[in-house]
Amino acid sequence: MPCRPDTSRCSCADGSAPRRQYAGNWASATWAFAPGAEQRLNERLVKPAPMVIDQATELLGSRDAAEVALYQVMGWRALHSQGRALNSILVDQLGDDLDHYAIREAEFMTNCIVGFNFGDGHLHDHKFIASIQRRCGFAPGEFIVAWIESQPVHKNFQRYVVIDAALGIVERGTYQVADAVAEQPWLPNGPIPLTVEWRLPGYQRVRYPRPGAVDKTVPTPPPATVESAPDGSGGGGS
Repeated sequence: MPCRPDTSRCSCADGSAPRRQYAGNWASATWAFAPGAEQRLNERLVKPAPMVIDQATELLGSRDAAEVALYQVMGWRALHSQGRALNSILVDQLGDDLDHYAIREAEFMTNCIVGFNFGDGHLHDHKFIASIQRRCGFAPGEFIVAWIESQPVHKNFQRYVVIDAALGIVERGTYQVADAVAEQPWLPNGPIPLTVEWRLPGYQRVRYPRPGAVDKTVPTPPPATVESAPDGSGGGGS
């Protein structure tokens, strides 16, 4: 699938238009783990390869260096509009907790789990997350996924879902592609606007603050009350 320019606005050093995503306009996702939760993938899953953080730690010699390398990947993802949208969703969902959650590129994580390098987000959609959950048993709030669908032809928006691995899809919505294209990778103006179309009734994310900050987890209310959609039973992200 060829890369498609976001707009005719040129912002790259070579004068080319910025690209929606490095490999084309397809579904993509970012995973977020509460402190210590990522290790459960090693404890509960039979995998063809070590998780990417473990591979990078062995290669670079320390966990800290490996984390820097993985976050460089996330920074690179943010150079493209879909990465800015994914980061905006996580900022909206996690707030200040984002600073101490482990943020991972879903494509790389899936590669290690299934042994197949396939970037399209439909390989690691809500059904894949559910299969991981059956084996790992994450508690609510421990494993949060921001997942976005590719931009349809002749549409100026993209759809997203938020998945809490323990509960399934907890939010659906859209964002304007132009908002993601216009924003800088580091989101200096905060997350891009998101239009929430449905939220799991009664959902409140369970917080896992920075280790040592408090001695218990607490639920955090959603940013706004949203009516339940007629088909608010979960389902695919497309």
